Amino acid sequence: MNPPQHRRADYAHFQPITTRWHDNDVYGHVNNVVYYGFFDSAVNTYLIEVGGLDIHEGEVIGFVVSSSCDYFASIAFPERIEVGLRVGKLGNSSVQYELAIFRAGEEQACAAGRFVHVFVDRASNRPVPIPENLRQALARLGVVFQQSTLDLDLTVEQNLRYHAALHGMPRALANERIELELQRQQLGERRRAGDLPVLHRGGGHRLPVVQRLRGGQGGVRHHAEDA
Repeated sequence: MNPPQHRRADYAHFQPITTRWHDNDVYGHVNNVVYYGFFDSAVNTYLIEVGGLDIHEGEVIGFVVSSSCDYFASIAFPERIEVGLRVGKLGNSSVQYELAIFRAGEEQACAAGRFVHVFVDRASNRPVPIPENLRQALARLGVVFQQSTLDLDLTVEQNLRYHAALHGMPRALANERIELELQRQQLGERRRAGDLPVLHRGGGHRLPVVQRLRGGQGGVRHHAEDA
């Protein structure tokens, strides 16, 4: 069975990483557990440089509560690599990152994984809402769609709700924007139609519709209900 495809175009941000001599194991390639360190370094570098995370004195810190990684091809010192990063889900106090390891200049990932950060108060270790500066930085890493067309098995309205959910849009705001977009596209009477007569025109009409639904901005919006 062919491994799943993870390509550069699927990721929103890239962090260069230099492999080190001691990353190699006795088999001559980077040991599996080291990949998690690459993921951690890529995420925290982004949070520090873009989101202003203060790992030494800040009141809020991030705990990793879940992680996984799939391996497709080996890498070894002294290869230079890049970690692709995107956000799969942005909650009130948690975020799920989706990451992939690429050799410099290559389009296909050598490994791909995910991990979940829960942001907590440093003193109490209790979950807290993600600070606004970090939330804005995370929103810039929003879902990068791997398909150029809408899902033809869903109705017009279901497609719009699906994309709103992917971007963590609060339900009330999603309802408001979906109604506006259905009116703009003159699809109010066909909201439950399955043939997508306007939205699916050649696949090229999809992104403008979704961007207007999201207010013209890329990235993930606030997730109203989960942690």
